[in-house]
Amino acid sequence: MSFENPTPPAEKEPRAPSLEEIRYQVKRFIEKSGQKNPKEQRIFAEGSEGKNVYFYEISTTDDKGDAYLYSYKRAGTYPHSSADATVIEVAYYIGSLDSGIPVGGDILSSYDEASGKWTDIK
Repeated sequence: MSFENPTPPAEKEPRAPSLEEIRYQVKRFIEKSGQKNPKEQRIFAEGSEGKNVYFYEISTTDDKGDAYLYSYKRAGTYPHSSADATVIEVAYYIGSLDSGIPVGGDILSSYDEASGKWTDIK
């Protein structure tokens, strides 16, 4: 009879979505809402090659000229961002992004780094 400890299965490394995947996910929400003029605002990534994006922003406007700021945030603490979970969220503005007033926001989708799957919340 053997009392050796069995070898536990190897855990998968967390998987971060690529910039292309992040853009695709954000643009799904923009297209669904019918907003116009998407404009990338900021992209922050670890490493010199721009891999491992941890923060991404894109802004849009609606027919009234009100702005929407979509943000991807990766879980963790980074120089320009901190988040408890990997999510895509949106902030709503009355007026333009520069001179408007932020009036709220929502988390739109969350990402599971273990499975590599997005779950839409809104």
